[in-house]
Parts: sequence; structure tokens; C-alpha cells
Amino acid sequence: MPVPCRESRQNVIGTLPLAFLRRGPFIWNLITRAPDRVVAAVLAQPSGSRPKARELFYETNMKGWGPDLVKRRPDITMEMVDKFLTKMYRTNPDFVFPVTRDFVGNCQIPVLILPEIFLRIHMRLPWRLRC
Repeated sequence: MPVPCRESRQNVIGTLPLAFLRRGPFIWNLITRAPDRVVAAVLAQPSGSRPKARELFYETNMKGWGPDLVKRRPDITMEMVDKFLTKMYRTNPDFVFPVTRDFVGNCQIPVLILPEIFLRIHMRLPWRLRC
């Protein structure tokens, strides 16, 4: 098995992305777009869709993140923000963003998912027991 090397990209065999919280959707996008480049992935406290709060992420980002982004980036409009958030949070609001439950169930790439409760328990362990 080749060893990754900073000087030469010829030996790089793949990537193992790690994502916390709302960065999880980017991992799923990476897996869908370049599955041959991802050897495994770790999602810690991944965000997903709940039936009782389907619009939560969309509405929160349209009120907070979107307007702030448009103020900082004059080349971006609220219409663009709406289009991005709609694709991200409303297209497949089944399970996790932005893929379907079937995609996750059939994913052949090893994905370690660390739910919030696991991290809370782990963080309470004495320092000497942490890995």
C-alpha cells in the first residue's frame, strides 16, 4: 500500500475526511461525487432531518447565515442563497443532508458516525482514559 507523501501526490491513495456538526453534508457530497477518492469517513454529531422540524435548517439559515453572507459578499444574492439552501435542505429531507436514506444504507465506503450522546460521554471521561 503506497504511503501518502506531501512532496509527491503520486503515492496518495485516498482521503479520510472528518466532519463535525453541519459539515457532515459536505462529506456525503464528497462520497457521491468522488467515491474512488474517499477510503473512509468520520461524521461527528452529524446534522440531519427530523420529521417534526423539516424546515428548521432552511429557515434558520435564511434568517441568519444568508443575510450575513450577502452583506459580506456583494456577488451573492438572497435568491442564490435560497437556491443553495433549498437544494441542501429541502430536496431530500428524508434522513441526512443531502443524500437519501437509501444512499446511506447502500454506501460501500466505511463511515463511522459518532452521535452527540457518544461525544458527551467521551468528553466526561478522565483525561487518562481518552485515546
